[in-house]
Amino acid sequence: MDIESSSLLLSERLAPITTSMGFLGTDLTFAAQEFETWHNEIGAQRNVCASGRQVSGSLGEVLRALLPLRISDSNRYLFIPTASKWTAYFDNGSRGTDPSAIGYLARRLKCRTIWIVANPHTLQKTGVPRRGRQGALLLELHGPEDTDWLNLVREIRLHNDAGRWEFTQHGTPLPFEDIAQYSAMRIRDRFPFDLFKHYLGEFGITPFDEGFYLPPGREHAILVELTGSLPKAAKNVSLKRARRLNGIEDGLRIRGRLISRKGCF
Repeated sequence: MDIESSSLLLSERLAPITTSMGFLGTDLTFAAQEFETWHNEIGAQRNVCASGRQVSGSLGEVLRALLPLRISDSNRYLFIPTASKWTAYFDNGSRGTDPSAIGYLARRLKCRTIWIVANPHTLQKTGVPRRGRQGALLLELHGPEDTDWLNLVREIRLHNDAGRWEFTQHGTPLPFEDIAQYSAMRIRDRFPFDLFKHYLGEFGITPFDEGFYLPPGREHAILVELTGSLPKAAKNVSLKRARRLNGIEDGLRIRGRLISRKGCF
């Protein structure tokens, strides 16, 4: 599995925001309103309120509306129109968008939802601690119907665990899948990045193309924010700090000057 940062959304300048993301197979306004209603329902007993507002600008500017990022509980959620039937979904978790809401929203919105992860593999072979990121390609498809595992319809997962590659799949293969590829001798070759993008293209999703988002005539996204008695354990972090925590950039201090070393986990 070989992924160059330049082939990912905005060349990963806003990772980890763009490391993982969701897609909801329904209308932008409906998705955001239902999400807001859901969080007001569950927040009523805890004095937590959800409210939405429009945000606009370039894709980078819109995604920065999620800042600061959060360790533990997210409190900002972004819904972005795309040049397809899918609405893109991001939250401000410091490790990228969490999949738990995406699975639930398939039931609530009565549509299919997708969660993806694309993480370049830059983990160094030596060092304590070992610098770099553990590579991962994940695709999860959820539906409104019950399956043998909640409402997960299909999962394909290739990831590196401390230097060891693992490939797993769950659910019935989709009609367009290249099943033969999953038998490649090298585990890391069983789900190549080009195949991952091909599968998403079959759904009408091109997640790493900036032009896929905020198409002409639909230049406004919706940001839903939680306010009130939020969990005290949650902590705000800057994008720069989150990148270092995820190994995307490691800081090296030389003679009082901070040098950024890029391309890590």
